[in-house]
Amino acid sequence: MSHQALVQSVNLGGDVYAVRNNAIQIDSIDAWADPIRVVGNQRRGDRRNLSQWVKESNKAGFGYYVTEGTQEEGHPSFSGFFKSSLDTRFDGIVSLLPKKEEYTVESTSAPIAFFISERTAGVSEGVYAIPADSSSNISYSFIPQWNYFTSAGTTVGYYPTCEVITDAGYHLIFGCSTSYSAGGSPTTLKRIRGGVWSTQAQSGLAYPAWSVVNFKGILYAACFDYSNQLIRIYQSVDDGSNWTAIGGMETPSHYEYPSILGLAIYVDANGDPAIYLNTPLGLYLLDLSGNRLEQIISFPAPLRYDVSHPANVYGTLTPPVVWQGDMYIPVGNTVYRYRYDGTWTDIAPAGGRAGRPFESAYIDQIRGIVAGNTHLYVGMEATGYSKIFAYDGEAFHNVADWSITDINSDGDGRRLASTIAIVKETGQPTLWLFASLRNYISASYETYALRNLEVSPIAVGGNVTRRYESAGELVSPWFDGGMTEVNSVLAAVGIGAIDLSANENVKIEVAINYSDTYESDAWKVKTFTSSTDNLKKYEDTANGVLGISAKNWRYKLTLNSGSASLTPVFQYPVFYYQKVFTDLRRYSFEIDIRRTMELNRSKFASPQDVMRSIIQKRDSIPLVKFSYSGTAIYTGGEDRYVRVEAFPHIARTAASSAASVDPQSEEMFVQLVVEEKL
Repeated sequence: MSHQALVQSVNLGGDVYAVRNNAIQIDSIDAWADPIRVVGNQRRGDRRNLSQWVKESNKAGFGYYVTEGTQEEGHPSFSGFFKSSLDTRFDGIVSLLPKKEEYTVESTSAPIAFFISERTAGVSEGVYAIPADSSSNISYSFIPQWNYFTSAGTTVGYYPTCEVITDAGYHLIFGCSTSYSAGGSPTTLKRIRGGVWSTQAQSGLAYPAWSVVNFKGILYAACFDYSNQLIRIYQSVDDGSNWTAIGGMETPSHYEYPSILGLAIYVDANGDPAIYLNTPLGLYLLDLSGNRLEQIISFPAPLRYDVSHPANVYGTLTPPVVWQGDMYIPVGNTVYRYRYDGTWTDIAPAGGRAGRPFESAYIDQIRGIVAGNTHLYVGMEATGYSKIFAYDGEAFHNVADWSITDINSDGDGRRLASTIAIVKETGQPTLWLFASLRNYISASYETYALRNLEVSPIAVGGNVTRRYESAGELVSPWFDGGMTEVNSVLAAVGIGAIDLSANENVKIEVAINYSDTYESDAWKVKTFTSSTDNLKKYEDTANGVLGISAKNWRYKLTLNSGSASLTPVFQYPVFYYQKVFTDLRRYSFEIDIRRTMELNRSKFASPQDVMRSIIQKRDSIPLVKFSYSGTAIYTGGEDRYVRVEAFPHIARTAASSAASVDPQSEEMFVQLVVEEKL
């Protein structure tokens, strides 16, 4: 499209130039001749727009990225901690989180130190919850319809610290005679096999054992020497009845209580089985032939827990675990992934970093780390919340969340207090996750279970049941369609989903232009109640409007369910939008040099002065402002900016045959073409 405008002059970069014949040729141009769209997977922060919303796979998580403190973009916590209260673990689908089902534990006023999964031949697996300082062991026979632990009829009589399975098939429970933060002495051992509890005497342990492993039929214990602030290694060749200290295997604990202490069996650099020791100062390899501790990793700064923290007063320690070929080491508020070749990576699940100094009474702490079949499960507690994450090798996904929404009317909060535990039921591909929490203001304790955790929501059937929370949200990244500077019209939104109904539905809300508030007009909020729902248009029928105008936008998905046994399953989003390009133009005209000199007597003394000013505009790398008299060419209050595209030649019309040029008697014209860029 082209047309002409009648003008007297143009303003180019602050200088006024007279136009020959008062005419400008105006042509519309293609603003986007060169492709500028960006595609492909991208890792970006919350305030950086994405040119596409859905990745080819959501294995690395689904939702926008949240970072706390300084993060490297390639760090797993940068790409894997998501603003979501939905379950994003299963590739290609999003569902409600597993339901946190509370299980009553009889006659205990302490958290659970740890859980034992003990299988009796011919019957289902039994779960035993071992209270931190109670007078009785509490057992649960793992019947799904039950919702409580009942007394097993035996007495612990001490503060339990850890357990190990012996070659004889016993679960052997170790303990401390006094509270966890005050030293104490080792105790008589309790054990269970085949559902039967018994007592086992021990001798030789001079200090409480905080972590024990069974390595090639020999038990190795990491003990805490409270008086000398040392970690010492003991061994037993008779299933824990008699113990001897291994001379040379000792290291400073750095603090007056065992804040970080754990043994784990992995492989050494040669691929041979080996024992590792985790301490506040670093990771050590037990050199059994040389009777020494070889340091493998030196932590950036010594770490400790707050001794007054209620979970530490009643809590046990979390040893490293091995999952899918790597060893995962909990240290403070982070997790190290260690490979037998000596390489290691900090994969903090929630922005925490190894080496973070002790800051307050309630710093973030890893409270449990256990290996499942498909995921590694990490329990973390911090001020205001407790969470359980599932790590799939790429990213952390939220599994359970006790946050500010779980605070009672009297202001009570919940904090993860003990190691989370995994239990697998005999004969079924199921997995239960147990967790003990402390309601630290009211000093009460709660036990929760997440059942059949690794069964996909679309694969539930037969005797396998799953339970879900009633609602959850997921917030998408900010999206701009690849061109932030160009307005868009959001025309319609849709989803791919299954198992939808009036009660099991998906609601989609939209926020625009970096607003923290989502659009609330009824025609802008869409709810999908059927798996066959088509696209829903953003149509304001009352005012005859179709679409929402925005330069960037994000969506919030809310999944709702009216039954704890059902969940809507979200598969993918669909949205239609149209780019609204600015109407850019090309302006062609001739500058009348003589008249320009008359308009600018104080600035241009000769035709050469006029030419030099035009050449300066032509050679300018930044864009120059452009306007012309008689016509308003502003859009939205913004000036037009151009670049000089053509400056071909000077035309003369002689008034006489004089050899010299006289601006007063000769007309001179410069042809000019400028194009808008913004």
